Amino acid sequence: MDRAKSHAQPRLSSFEFQELQRLFREVAGLSFDESSLPVFQQRLASRLPLHEITTFRDYLRVLQFGANAEEEMAAALDLVTAGETYFFRHTEQLRLLENTILPSIAEQNAHTRRLTIWSAGCSSGEEVYTSAILVAESGLFDGWLVRVIGSDLSRERIEHARQACYFQGAFRSTDERIKKQYFTESGKIWQVRDEIRQMCQFAPLNLLGSELDTFVGRVDVVLCRNVLIYLDHDTRARVLTGLYERLAPGGFLLLGHSESLKFVDAPLGLTSLEQDLAYRKRSRGMRRGEST
Repeated sequence: MDRAKSHAQPRLSSFEFQELQRLFREVAGLSFDESSLPVFQQRLASRLPLHEITTFRDYLRVLQFGANAEEEMAAALDLVTAGETYFFRHTEQLRLLENTILPSIAEQNAHTRRLTIWSAGCSSGEEVYTSAILVAESGLFDGWLVRVIGSDLSRERIEHARQACYFQGAFRSTDERIKKQYFTESGKIWQVRDEIRQMCQFAPLNLLGSELDTFVGRVDVVLCRNVLIYLDHDTRARVLTGLYERLAPGGFLLLGHSESLKFVDAPLGLTSLEQDLAYRKRSRGMRRGEST
């Protein structure tokens, strides 16, 4: 019986869960409801043995007062926000990006010949490389200065993205021609080719951080899909305002299908496009609600 107890998963109490919620909200503006308690308990339990502790009460002390509290907080955030991702996910929005948004930006920026796309909350990089491949496939930006930026809270995911190496499961929605043209195979691993990688830049960034000004700058397209669902109302409004400020006039914002600006006071115009919905920052001469 003693042996069985020693292998039992540590229990996360309601009080400890509330303290974790408070810490994650203070550090990153993340918001979780009560249904997340089992997820926290299951995923964060793996961190306890690394610090030679057995309770979540002790883990809270590590997060707040430990010698490597900042690094541990990053690891904890990585675990509780981990989600599924793969190349060419949400094909409806990608068709929108390919068929409507990129041609619009190509026409709008013809005088500068610059294109910047930002994947805010890029996880392990699949969305960034997907966007870069769509840019290459379009043929509209040859000779342009193209930057496809990926940012995420998790340093571990950003390092994975920089390596640009993926297993077969990441290609469940990828056309075989695209896979062979833009990736090289080595054993069971596929790596993004250099001509795509050279368009892409990655950094571990907080969407509320001042470092966004330096690394991201002004962008034409923001993909911030399935990020806002983790934020409380006030933080969501702050993040959306920051995204808006970094969008160039006439730039586009794509959110996840479960996300909406309906209950957030953000100065973005909603443009109804043929394949899907996207938000567009109004430029001079563009009326509210005007389509492209």
